[in-house]
Amino acid sequence: MTHQRASNLRYLTRDGTAAMVTGTLIAGVGSYVYQLIGGRVLGPEQFAPIGSLLTIHFLTFIIVLLPVEQLVIRAITIRGGLTRATARTGRITVVLTAALAFAVGIWGKDRLFAGDVRFAYLAAVTVMTHALFVHGRGTLAGSRRFRSYGEASGGAAILRVSVAVIVAIVTDSALGFAAALAVGPLVILMWPTSLRITSIPDQRTEPARFLVTFILAAATSQVLLLAGPLVAGFLGATAALISTVFVTMTLARAPLTFGYNLIARVLPPFTVMAQRGEDAQLTRWVGLLLASGVITAVPAGFLGFWLGPPIVEALFGIGFRPEPAFAMLAAAWVTRAGASLFLGQVLVARGETGKLTLAWVIGLVAAAAGLLLASGEPDFRIGVAFLAGEGAAVFTLAAMAARFSSPIVYTTLKRTLDIVIGTALLLVLLPAMGAVVIAVKLNSRGPVFFHQTRVGLNGKQFAMLKFRTMQHNADETVHLEHLEQLRDQPQRNRLKMDNDPRVTPIGRLLRKGSLDELPNLWNVIRGEMSLVGPRPLVPAESELLGDPTRRIVKPGITGLAQVHGRDAISPEQRNRYDTEYVRSRTLLLDLKILAATIPAIIRDPGE
Repeated sequence: MTHQRASNLRYLTRDGTAAMVTGTLIAGVGSYVYQLIGGRVLGPEQFAPIGSLLTIHFLTFIIVLLPVEQLVIRAITIRGGLTRATARTGRITVVLTAALAFAVGIWGKDRLFAGDVRFAYLAAVTVMTHALFVHGRGTLAGSRRFRSYGEASGGAAILRVSVAVIVAIVTDSALGFAAALAVGPLVILMWPTSLRITSIPDQRTEPARFLVTFILAAATSQVLLLAGPLVAGFLGATAALISTVFVTMTLARAPLTFGYNLIARVLPPFTVMAQRGEDAQLTRWVGLLLASGVITAVPAGFLGFWLGPPIVEALFGIGFRPEPAFAMLAAAWVTRAGASLFLGQVLVARGETGKLTLAWVIGLVAAAAGLLLASGEPDFRIGVAFLAGEGAAVFTLAAMAARFSSPIVYTTLKRTLDIVIGTALLLVLLPAMGAVVIAVKLNSRGPVFFHQTRVGLNGKQFAMLKFRTMQHNADETVHLEHLEQLRDQPQRNRLKMDNDPRVTPIGRLLRKGSLDELPNLWNVIRGEMSLVGPRPLVPAESELLGDPTRRIVKPGITGLAQVHGRDAISPEQRNRYDTEYVRSRTLLLDLKILAATIPAIIRDPGE
């Protein structure tokens, strides 16, 4: 075993991985040293323009330039060059990004740069020099020159810090510190061959839309990670709080700064696995990355709560000290962000950047909901929003990246998704459920909740929790007579009764929007149901439909039948949809059904 470890270490040293890791560490430390020097020399108020410029730089670098680098890596790994169309798209995208950075600087010069328009010009120049940098690094990594990649990364950081030190000695100008950001990437000129890349004829296997969808995915993902100071500003935070948000999130993001460079080491082998069709091995990586992101979030949150504020204060000064709650949220969400960063590389390796975009759109929607629902100071609201967004994104990415050869892996991930999303929905919907409780209580006598026996996994019966929509102690004879009619005309009738006389006025309204089913989330958390699956039937209905296929999976709150007509379809159609789901179920299908549920409720109100 010792001999094997030594052999692996020698291999990593020979292929340049060790040098790449070292260069990445230098780059990460250098980034923080640069910010530390600026924060100490300038103070919170004068550092605010640097924080805004760095935020714009991070956004453009991760959203646009890093995808360009990964495109170059993947193209060289597969076939040794870029298609002409894709290369042209990359160049146009970089120019447009520089123009956009300049426009943002001009538009927000008063709020972001204290009215100094020169920062807007520096923003555009920074984009262009870093575009040259990522092009060169991508060529190095794609050619497996990992040592040179590490040297370039570390060298850029050293050059940037050196310029910052000179500026600190000569003057305390914020503009001088900003100029150091644009100068650092020019170190790539030390590797002139890295700027050359083979251009190959256009091929359908590498369309330009790969880069476009990749940039869209990066845009939505990095809004969650990097837009904190900008959001704080537009929420009305003071300049000091904006600086506090920036430095706290930047320190919490330290592992990601390291990870952004390491994905250049991960992407080439992932791409080779994808080209060879080694889905089982890639899926194992997906499970490992997902587990690491979920498990480490809790201890990271505790560490952030206790250690985050004193660390920030020790590095930047008392004026930058964050609230413990914000430091806790920042530390927790960054662990999930790290997992999502590497999970996304599986989709990049397969060229499935459209799925990558969808996953981050879901995350962005979850973050927006968290920002709107959370209350308190801007920093706390931002922390809640980012934690919600990263949580939604990491599970969506895992669902899309995994191709299951083992049902155990699928079941485990599905149960994890049920617990996380089910708990989040239950907490978010508590105010709405409270309103329903009051409406049901005022409308008719009897208990608010209704426990109904349903048939679950393997035919086992359980008590499904709902809001009561019928008169208390309503007669079941009417329903049994309806089921008898279905035995004679199964294709012409629906499983649910029309104009059921037992339903209360408020119950009819609840059924139209499926609000009576909200307590089902408790059954999901308990493990008796899932978010997605065939709807559970009462014993008499289960006997009528007689299809045992649905019994091999947990019943769900929503399912394939529910998004294709809800109660308007016949028992025969319902059986067909349930059987189709059981035979073709995947986490991606589950997510599609969840996304289609609300439109289905609006399109086909229940009875």
